[in-house]
Amino acid sequence: MIYREKLKIMREAENYLQPISYNKEYKIALGFPNIYKIGMASLGFQIVWALLNQNPKVSCERFFLPEDETEPLTVESQRSIKSMSAIAFCVAFEMDYINILKILSRAKIPLLRQERDEDTPLIFVGGAITLINPFALSEFVDFFILGDGEEILDWVESILVRDNSKDQKLKLLSESPYIYVPKYPKDFYQKHIVKDLSPYLCHSLITTPYGEFGDTILFEISRGCGRGCRFCAAGHIQKPFRLRKPIIGENLPLYHSYGIVGAAVFDNPYSKDLCKKIVEEGAKFSLSSIRLETIDEEKLLLMKRGNIKTVTIAPEAGTERLREFIGKKCQDETIFNAIDLSYNEGFRKFKLYFMIGLPGETEEDIKGIINLITILSVKYPKAHFTPSCGSFVPKPHTRYENCPMDNEKSLKSKLDIIKKALNKHKNIEVSFESPRMAKVQAILSRADETLGRDYLLWAFEKGWTEAGREYRERIDKVLYDIEKSEFVWSKLKV
Repeated sequence: MIYREKLKIMREAENYLQPISYNKEYKIALGFPNIYKIGMASLGFQIVWALLNQNPKVSCERFFLPEDETEPLTVESQRSIKSMSAIAFCVAFEMDYINILKILSRAKIPLLRQERDEDTPLIFVGGAITLINPFALSEFVDFFILGDGEEILDWVESILVRDNSKDQKLKLLSESPYIYVPKYPKDFYQKHIVKDLSPYLCHSLITTPYGEFGDTILFEISRGCGRGCRFCAAGHIQKPFRLRKPIIGENLPLYHSYGIVGAAVFDNPYSKDLCKKIVEEGAKFSLSSIRLETIDEEKLLLMKRGNIKTVTIAPEAGTERLREFIGKKCQDETIFNAIDLSYNEGFRKFKLYFMIGLPGETEEDIKGIINLITILSVKYPKAHFTPSCGSFVPKPHTRYENCPMDNEKSLKSKLDIIKKALNKHKNIEVSFESPRMAKVQAILSRADETLGRDYLLWAFEKGWTEAGREYRERIDKVLYDIEKSEFVWSKLKV
């Protein structure tokens, strides 16, 4: 099936919760640099699409990375993105940087911004990634919106629709402290913060059975996190912690399935009543994240009535000592109590998130992961446990931003120890993220403009492995020889 026909099928299956007009002169193509299934599960992407379409002079159509090698087209009209007035990307993960290059290449748009002419659409980027390290992507992008999109997008659009040259528009955009224009650099940049989110859209406007979460309304119950774990980029870059109070039937449409998005959902004092209202309406819900210490019988019953099948918790480390060190204070007893309560309420599937390669980690911490899961496995032989082990990536703007990353060989060794010890249990299934790809993520989160350009171009042509070999010396300096590095992302104040 050709991509154009596939887009039509997916478009026909979509349910719009609010009508959108596309008959406007200035046209923006908004892309999520991954496949449709993943992109439509991004609430931030959907909110930005809705915000862009609110402008009376602008229409915004969506596009995604085609699953084959074909040209990217917009979902709404199957138009080439190159024919649009501007191209925007909503980027949440460093690993999607390479997909931006793939999309531009397939659209026959020069990858480097210096090589584009006046007829090429302006290309800009927003999303969570802009608050970590936008500089690594700067040679491919005309400008970045740093921080929250609400409020500032209106101002950006007011400049884009002017009958000015591309360069004149970029000069005007560079006057804002919240806009990073690589052609007109400044010494420092600030993130844009919307302190009161209540006037703005909190939920997705399109549902689709082809999305990662199925036919579900996603809505944001909070932005940021009030916990302050030392390793967590999301908790640091999204300060201050802001709560929403969505009420079903008022500012949240009635529907059959909801996805509640936010860090530590039950930290929001309105969340429990919201879950009650959802199940009273006969609907189901899912939770993006819950804290161990907030689990109790009442919440578990609500989760069960909401059709949640798996209890997901994040101890992060295998020992109490290391958890306290990284700011995730949690005793083993709290974990056991949470599992015990959940099991007694009828839950039989449990997912536990851990990280390896954390600062201060020892052999005892790796053994701690094994011991913790083994004890649970033996105590609850009829339950199924999925420990997920990710490699710690020291991200900019966190407490560990200047820490060296654990090397790939060490990470693989620790992961092999965990897998060998736990996979012999029938009710344990270890899942993990590739240490090699964690290293790639770390490089992109720390690279400056030059390394970002060289590394991404080489990876685009020859793959991540070859790029790592070609720029090994510069990469080692960025990841391990921290004292010798001057990190460009320090210019961004979050």
